[in-house]
Amino acid sequence: MKVTYRRPQLHVTELGGKLSGFASISTSALANSYCLDRTRWARDTICAACYARAALSGFRACMAEPLAGNTARLKVPLDQLDLPRVDGVVALRFNSHGELGSMWEFDNYVRIAAHNRHLHSALWTKRPEIVNEWMRWVREQGLDEEDRDPGMGLILSSPRVGERVEGDAVPVWADHVYTVYEREEDFPKDAFPCHGRCRECMICYDRHMDAPMHIAALLHR
Repeated sequence: MKVTYRRPQLHVTELGGKLSGFASISTSALANSYCLDRTRWARDTICAACYARAALSGFRACMAEPLAGNTARLKVPLDQLDLPRVDGVVALRFNSHGELGSMWEFDNYVRIAAHNRHLHSALWTKRPEIVNEWMRWVREQGLDEEDRDPGMGLILSSPRVGERVEGDAVPVWADHVYTVYEREEDFPKDAFPCHGRCRECMICYDRHMDAPMHIAALLHR
């Protein structure tokens, strides 16, 4: 992986395992008030099994400081000089750790995706209200249709294990809905089963389907 900046600011991670060949720009689940609040009281949600929090407190503790730095920098609009160009990977994933903290964070991701149109890009989020806020903001700016396109796959993550978001609760901008289940036998028959072979599959990065696809994945504790 090669990362080119005119002025280095953000930490870009080269991923391994099932995401080998992918890069990620992430934030810290230990420095995000939304994440901290949900891990304290939302015991019946997917946040109770947060792998990011466990990793940053354990075997990936070395990443805590760089991701906390990303959290702080992404709260405000980045200068054009701060946008990284990423080469040598097939895709760029936003927030493989952490969660959206503000509209400006999302806007920064949109601009980074536009700066890396040679890559597939995608964001998973449980916070549709932030994306909706950004959509309203761009309308108020009077931007044209091209400027209103986020330029990346947007995947709505179902907040509860085994309960997928459906119907009118799915925002119009969602390309897919990603839901985690305790057992593979619980996967809905109309859902696409995720088997963790991301580079072979790339379904999550496909933005050209007629309707959002429901994707089912196993919970990993």
